[in-house]
Amino acid sequence: MLMRTLLLSVGVLVIAAPTFADPFEILILSSHYRTELYTRSVLFGEEPADDRPIVEERAAQTALTPLNEFLQGTSAEVFAAATADLFRVRTETSALYSFEASARAEALAETILTFSPTQDGNAPIGIEVIGASPNSNFSHGLLSLYDVTADVLLWSYGWETNGRNSTVPFEGFCCYHAVMDLTTALLASHQYRYTTQVGSDASTDSQSIEMTTTGLHPVPEPTTLLLTSLGLTGFAIVRRRTSGRTRR
Repeated sequence: MLMRTLLLSVGVLVIAAPTFADPFEILILSSHYRTELYTRSVLFGEEPADDRPIVEERAAQTALTPLNEFLQGTSAEVFAAATADLFRVRTETSALYSFEASARAEALAETILTFSPTQDGNAPIGIEVIGASPNSNFSHGLLSLYDVTADVLLWSYGWETNGRNSTVPFEGFCCYHAVMDLTTALLASHQYRYTTQVGSDASTDSQSIEMTTTGLHPVPEPTTLLLTSLGLTGFAIVRRRTSGRTRR
């Protein structure tokens, strides 16, 4: 039985869908992916604390295609990694303490999609956030759906370090696991912007966080389908002519 919940903060009706709901087809109009990585190591030695060598590494990428980036620090225990995919963002950071250095690592992954539904209906958008318990205390994240055509924020959720100001229903402070049903009524005549972002920050420990989206299924653009169809037709014609010459 469908449950109806009225979100008064943004005035949007969200309808909970059954788990067997079919994916909702969307036409992706644009996609933007971003990752930011940072590592910092303070090397121990004979010098006074203020004069110890500091090794910093930074890497930032933006692209129109998914990203999977890795930044190695001063040792195998110091690194930052980020994945920004169509419906999955993930970061992993490690800055384990050693007798040679103290370290810090930060990572951020973000995906922004602009899309239009192929038909009116209730999109069974599902969200799962998974952290490597208990090593996700120093993570943050956000997700939002914005109706570009109507200029209305449909919903927005997120959390800060140590779970502060969280609007995501985590199962417990130690676990950093949440499942959300955000089924939303969408119109084929509208464009929507969907943003997902996660980040983690490690210092003398390791952190990881991942957010996945289900319920949305991208379909090729009509022009792409037409070009593919024309390409296959042309290939068939060429093959037929080639086969005809071979028989002669």
